[in-house]
Amino acid sequence: MKVNIFKKTIVYVAAVSTKVSQADFAYRLRAMAIPTIFSVPLRCELKKLCVKDEEALAHAVHSAASSLKKGHVIAVPTDTVYGIAGLAQNSEAVNRLYSIKNRNCSKPIAISVGDIDDLYRWSKVVVPKQILEDLLPGPVTVVFERSPELNPLLNPNTHLVGIRIPDHAFIRNLSRACGSPIALTSANKSSDQSTLSLDCLQEDF
Repeated sequence: MKVNIFKKTIVYVAAVSTKVSQADFAYRLRAMAIPTIFSVPLRCELKKLCVKDEEALAHAVHSAASSLKKGHVIAVPTDTVYGIAGLAQNSEAVNRLYSIKNRNCSKPIAISVGDIDDLYRWSKVVVPKQILEDLLPGPVTVVFERSPELNPLLNPNTHLVGIRIPDHAFIRNLSRACGSPIALTSANKSSDQSTLSLDCLQEDF
C-alpha cells in the first residue's frame, strides 16, 4: 500500500474503537508497512487511536480537531459507516472531499454537529425540539433550510442542509472541539459500497 495515496494533504484518524487491541493494530501496521507518524502535507498516513478511556478519547479528538482546523481531510468512524470529514466552513476542505470521492459537485454533503442546540445555529428548525431529541443522536439525517451562517459554498445549489448527530462519542466530541460543523460523507468512492471496516477503508483508497 503506497503512502501518498491521494497525493494531497489528508490525515487518517481511523478506527477509534474499544474493540481492537493496540497489539492487533500494531500487527496490521507491520503487515501493511504503514508508517504511524501523524500526517504532514502531501502525505497520507494512517494512525490507529484505541480509545479505552476518557483521556485517550480526548487525545484522539485533539489530534483530529487540529488536523481539521489546518484544512485537512480525515477519515473517521461514525455510528454507521466510516466517513471522511472536513470543516464545513472551509471551502478548500469541502472541495477535497468531492475530489477524493470523485463525487458530482451537484450532490450535497451533510454536516455533523455535536448537540441538538447546534441545529438551531446552522439551520432553521421547524419541528418541536422533542422530536429532535427522540431521533438524535442516531443514524438519522434531518433536513432543514440552511442558515445564512453556514458556508455558502457548501452545497450552493440548494437552500437545504442535511444534519447528523452520530451516536458516537468521538465524532460528537470532534464537532464540539472544532466549534463548527463537520462536512461528513461516507468513506468510499462515489457509487461504491459504503466502508464498514478498517480493511475496507484501506482497500477503497
